[in-house]
Amino acid sequence: MKSLQLQQTGRTCAPVAVFVLSLALALTALALCSCGKQAKEQDPVVMVINGEKVTNRQISEGVDVLRSPEMNPSPELILGGDEALRREAARVMSGNILMLSEVRARGWQADTAVVNIMASRFISQFPSREDFEAQLAAIGESEASIRKGMAEEILLDSLIRTVSAGAPPVDSAAIRSRYEANKGRYVVPARVRASQIVFALQPTASDSLVREVMLRANEVRAKALAGEDFEKLAAAYSSLPKDSDMGWFAQGELVPDLERTLFAMKAGEVSAPVPSGRGIHIFKKTGEEEPRPMSFEEARAGISASLEINGQAEIARRYIDSLTLAASIEFFDPALDFRAGMKRAETKSATAAQAAGDTPDIAGTR
Repeated sequence: MKSLQLQQTGRTCAPVAVFVLSLALALTALALCSCGKQAKEQDPVVMVINGEKVTNRQISEGVDVLRSPEMNPSPELILGGDEALRREAARVMSGNILMLSEVRARGWQADTAVVNIMASRFISQFPSREDFEAQLAAIGESEASIRKGMAEEILLDSLIRTVSAGAPPVDSAAIRSRYEANKGRYVVPARVRASQIVFALQPTASDSLVREVMLRANEVRAKALAGEDFEKLAAAYSSLPKDSDMGWFAQGELVPDLERTLFAMKAGEVSAPVPSGRGIHIFKKTGEEEPRPMSFEEARAGISASLEINGQAEIARRYIDSLTLAASIEFFDPALDFRAGMKRAETKSATAAQAAGDTPDIAGTR
């Protein structure tokens, strides 16, 4: 029944995804809500963080979350196998526990109104309240524990946003440098423009009615192929005459079947009747544009946003690492010890900074 927790974390962690820290928040409920009460005697403690115990079951549940498509795990992490995934789950859980300790030290409390809204939206995903409560009972949870997890996620979100708010503004030279180094990646995708004539049909329409409408659609298509104005035909026959011009669409913006149809057509070509859940359509391709390199001005906003996110993520990562390196962490499963790599990385970074005459700080900038 981890699906209950995955739905919760997958939805409520969205605000922090821009900081590339959704992993930390996505495991909050698993590590901190009430998983402890589910632990059995045969569920051994595998690490202790400033006195707070984490069990093997919690690590396993964390691994399940890391593997989920919603988390978009990196290929490197997946290829590292179970040991790498367990070590990453341990690292993230450690960060959660330490950040919540920091939140408590600051005396922060989650806004009850926000928690209520989140809980209501979450519960509404279930067919009924009875079904929601039954699923909670099946995993030994309660609505109170779910609300507690949501409150903790809000607090972690707030802490990360506060810590990363000090990121310096993106430098114009850095934007230009990124663009020049990656020009081949910045491409305006191919686009098509189309118009349509729609013959509306209900999904429950009888076979005889479908055949009748298909016959009418073919008659109208024959008029278009004979040279009659497509827009005038739409005005006369379409169920949606005001929506005949569909506008421009880039690759990836249309449902796959329609995209394949339109991109395969030539400009000016009229399609055969195409059934859909809304009825039967006739399409005319009215324009097309080939892919082209994106100019600097077109790419500028996206590059700036990406660099800003990277800067915020780096600040937050260093903050969490500083809490981790200062903490008392005891590993009863040595394979979970993620700090050795962190210490090596920190030493290498400090050595490089000394050689350059820099003093490393939390922002990683001067």
